[in-house]
Amino acid sequence: MADATIKLENGTTITVSGSAEEIARVAMLYGGGSKPATKSPRNNQQNSDKQTKAADELHEGVDLSQIANTINDCEESEALEEHVLDSNDAVNKVMMCLYINDKYFDSNPALTTGDISKILSQLGIPVSTSGVSLAISRKATRYVMKDNVTKKGAIIRYSINRPGKKYFEDVLSGKKVMLAKAKPRKQPSKAAETKTTNSVKGATPVPKGKRSTAYKPKYNATLDLHGLSKFAATYKSNNNSEHLVVFLKFLADEANIEAISGDDIYTCFTELKSMIKLPGSFMDTLRNAQNRDHLIAYERGFTDMTLTPKGENLFNHDIVKREK
Repeated sequence: MADATIKLENGTTITVSGSAEEIARVAMLYGGGSKPATKSPRNNQQNSDKQTKAADELHEGVDLSQIANTINDCEESEALEEHVLDSNDAVNKVMMCLYINDKYFDSNPALTTGDISKILSQLGIPVSTSGVSLAISRKATRYVMKDNVTKKGAIIRYSINRPGKKYFEDVLSGKKVMLAKAKPRKQPSKAAETKTTNSVKGATPVPKGKRSTAYKPKYNATLDLHGLSKFAATYKSNNNSEHLVVFLKFLADEANIEAISGDDIYTCFTELKSMIKLPGSFMDTLRNAQNRDHLIAYERGFTDMTLTPKGENLFNHDIVKREK
């Protein structure tokens, strides 16, 4: 229903209530000189706002609240609470969101790091978007798939792959599984034990061995770098830190290397020596990219190298947009 005020030819003003068609017929019947001024009820505006909001949510295609509710109510809810929600492992919490979205919501698109952060927030688990991204890039890369991002500046979406499902099902069953292999602790050698014994007894000490030398990068001849030259020419980098970002992106996404080392990066520099100058101090280049520029991260001995969220953003939002 709507109200309209109509001024007749004799100067009389009347108010008409009814539908838009009814008001139009009355105006034509009495020869109104101007179009009726209609006033929509307030409820119509509120309904319009609700419809717009619902359309936006439908456009996104992911009902995050429904995913959070399913985590609490699904058949695995007890196992999720015991082995995931009550633990301190942020990686498994990220994997949980991907697992539930894959199993119970076939029509949903893959999730962004922001989606995962919001789902965990609704469960009372504060994990920032950058924290989710770091958990994926540092620990869970072999268990997730990225969507095929071809549009410049597009948001990356993640879904769980087959090894990821197997891993997470093992977590739910209570098996002790680890995402990263733990390095065994070195046991003291017999020579070291003998040296200790001799020093205690006052005997002639065993001669000291040579100290281990500092890390020296080696060329990895087994590394398949087919396509590296074209990749580096497509995504142009301007300095050593950016070179590292491009190399890590190629090794992880194109060459499918799971555990990237400093030797692999050194090999990339060597292969492209005609295009890119090899750094004067290779180790300083790695340290600067991590400690100064915060673009990469690695474990002790320059192993398990990955891109940080800042490094991912540099590649996806800056490097890919440069003129080819």
